Order: sequence, then C-alpha cells, then structure tokens
Amino acid sequence: MPTEAQTLMAVTRNVAAAAIEGSRFIVLSSDPVMAKTALVGTYKADGRTRDEVFGGITSQERVEVLADGNVPLWTGVFIAEDRYILFEGEQLSFHEIDIKSGKPILHRSLPWDLPLPPRDRGGEATRWEVSELRDKFKKAFHSSSRVKVSGVARIPAKWVEAKGLALAMALRVKDFPLGIAECNADEPTQCQLTRLCPVPGLGISPDSVTGIVAREEERMLVFGDRKKHRMRGFKFNSCHSVTHSRDWLLPAKIKELSHLNLTADGSLIVTTQTPDDYLNANLFLWKKEEW
Repeated sequence: MPTEAQTLMAVTRNVAAAAIEGSRFIVLSSDPVMAKTALVGTYKADGRTRDEVFGGITSQERVEVLADGNVPLWTGVFIAEDRYILFEGEQLSFHEIDIKSGKPILHRSLPWDLPLPPRDRGGEATRWEVSELRDKFKKAFHSSSRVKVSGVARIPAKWVEAKGLALAMALRVKDFPLGIAECNADEPTQCQLTRLCPVPGLGISPDSVTGIVAREEERMLVFGDRKKHRMRGFKFNSCHSVTHSRDWLLPAKIKELSHLNLTADGSLIVTTQTPDDYLNANLFLWKKEEW
C-alpha cells in the first residue's frame, strides 16, 4: 500500500482518470456534476508529505474542459508540453486544453471503423480477411457497453512500426480487447485506429477491462481488471504475438479501480471511483521500483 505522501486526498468524486507530468497533475471525474471540469495542481516528486507532493487544497484549481454537450466519460489523459490531452471513451474523441489559459483548444474524433488485422510472417491480411474482421468488429462494437475504449497508453512507435506516434487502447469490445492507434507526429490528437491485436488468455471480461499502461523496458502492456481487483501484464512481441507475463493484485483497501497511467519516470498511477477507508484517497502512486 502506498504511503500517505503517495496519495491524493479525495477532493473530487468518482475519479475517472489522472496524469502526472513534470511539475503538474490533472484529475478528471466521472461525476455528472464535475465531469466537465478538471482538477489541476502542482506536483513535487521528492515531497515528504501529501501536501508537499500534491500541494494543499488551496493550491489546486478547477478548469473547464468541456463547455457543452453530454456528460463525458473520460478514460485517458496525458500532459503535453503546453496542453492537457483528454480522451473520451464513449464518443471516442480527443480534447486539447491549453495549460496556461485553461481553455479548450480543439477536439477531434477517432476514426475507428477501418482497422487491419495484425500482420504476420506471411505479410498483410488478404482483402477478404480484412473485410471479415471489420464486419465482426463493427457488430461487436455496436453491441458493447457505453464505454468502448477504457484506457489509452502511449507506446514506442517502433513497437508497431508507426510513422508517427502510437497508442495502445484497451477496448471493452467482445473478442477485441486491444487496439493500436497511430497519430500524426506533429498533431498528437490526429489519430486513427489502425490495428486490432488478439490477446490470448486475457482472462478479463469486456466490461471489466479498465485502463492500460506500457512498461517500455519490458515491452509489456498492463491491463486493469476492475472486477478481480488486479492488473495483468502481457509481453507485446508484436500485434500478432501478445503473451501473458505476470499479474499484480491491488491492495484490498483500494476500491473500484477506474484508471491506470504512468509518470515519465515509470511510476504507476492508480485511480478509483471510491475513496479508500484508510487514507481517504482516490489517487495512488507507486514508484517504478515498487511495482
């Protein structure tokens, strides 16, 4: 269990996602009243107390991230050099927020309906195989839960031979748990779902897939399993070859997993919908060497 200094006190309800980058952090909520704003503040990795690490309540502020429309279901967030990048998992849209002004800049939809099967030793799939996969995926997609993408992780472009940036996406779509999106190197939210990767032995029901992170040194993708209160790691040899590697059980005190993310130094961020009974927190941080 993390120490108190490695947790953020529950100052917002139903935390949906969070990110820490450099000296900044951002927390998103799934609560209907709070979901159109974000909690932002300063982060100090070497702080010795909770207030030193995350700042006191008076040093945190709320910024508007969505002015109108339906209540968003946030499932991903990153901090870029000058903007926050948010991902909405039902409508499959990216939203960019200017850090300095706190104002929305733009939003883009993720084209999702033209993915390819994984390439194997024989090369790319045939036209018939591509058509069959897309038909099956579309049917499963439309019959799945509201949230289609439950987590987004940046991965090295070389893992998937992407020309620009690459993202791994945890999907709540039956028989299709993992998608790869490729993005423009100069426009990080100009992305398209390009591949669907099989994950044999995933062992997580579609509606329980919650979050994804990438351990670059081990070439591993880690999925969150909300119902079984655990994380499952899979070696990503290629989109065609994803094999189980190891599992982590989450502490019993941590309840209702909602999101996984990583800091730049590989520390693990876990958020929950419900605060724990021990530290009254819903953001927990494990240093790289602790997990």
